[in-house]
Amino acid sequence: DDAANCVHVDLPVLNWTKFQSLFWGEKNKVKDWMMGSIRYVYSWQMVHTPEEVLIECPLGYLTAVLIKAFTCATSESSCFHSFANQIEQFFVKEPDIVEVLAHSWWPLAMLLNHMTKATRHKYFLDFTEAELSGNLAAAHPGSVSSLGEIGRFLGTQDQASQSFRDLLSALPQLGRAPPEAPNLVYVTMIYGEKFNRHMRRFCSRARALGIPGERLILFTLDQQAYEMCLSENGGRCIRGSP
Repeated sequence: DDAANCVHVDLPVLNWTKFQSLFWGEKNKVKDWMMGSIRYVYSWQMVHTPEEVLIECPLGYLTAVLIKAFTCATSESSCFHSFANQIEQFFVKEPDIVEVLAHSWWPLAMLLNHMTKATRHKYFLDFTEAELSGNLAAAHPGSVSSLGEIGRFLGTQDQASQSFRDLLSALPQLGRAPPEAPNLVYVTMIYGEKFNRHMRRFCSRARALGIPGERLILFTLDQQAYEMCLSENGGRCIRGSP
C-alpha cells in the first residue's frame, strides 16, 4: 500500500522511504535498526512539528512513537506512559488495525513484539534496606557526637554495607558548605576506562571552582575508579556496583 508506506509524498517533511529502509535487509531480513533510526525519531520535525508529520505519514509517525516508547521502557520508564497513550489512542481510532499492520512495510508488529520482551538492565543495591530508609536507630549508639564517630563505629559492624561504610568515612572529608545550603553535596558516579581517564581533570576543575571540589563525592563502580579517586578526590569515594 503506497499510501500507508508514504511512498509518493510530494516534498515530504522526512525521507520516509529511507526511514523505512532501516528496518529491512536483503530477503526481508530485519536489520539492526536502533542507532540508524535516531536521526529520524528525534529529528527536528518529529520534535517541533509532530502534527504535520502525523498528517503526512501516520504509520511513519507511529513507528517513531513506538521506538520512543521502547526506549523509555528499557531505560527511563517515567517517559513511557506519554508515548504508550499515543499508541493506544491510535489503535482505538483505527478499526482495521490488523489489516493496517499486515499491509504495510512499517515494522509496527515487530516493534510491538520487541516491547513485549523488553527488559531493563539489572540493578544492584549496594546499600541495605535500613541504610536507604534511614532506619539506623539500632545500628549505632545514641550518644555519638560526630560523623567520624558514626563512621568508626559502623566500620566495625558486619551489618553495614561496604558502600555505607565508605560514605560515612567520606562525609568528614567534606569541605565547608555555603551558609545558604549547609547540606549541599555534589555527587556523581564513574567507572570504566573510557571515563576513568578523565577523573583527574574533572576533579581538578571541581577544586578550581572552590566549594564544588571540596564537597564532591564520587561513586566509583570499579576498582580502578576507586583507587584513582582516593588520590584525586581527597578520599571522598564510595565503592559500588555498575
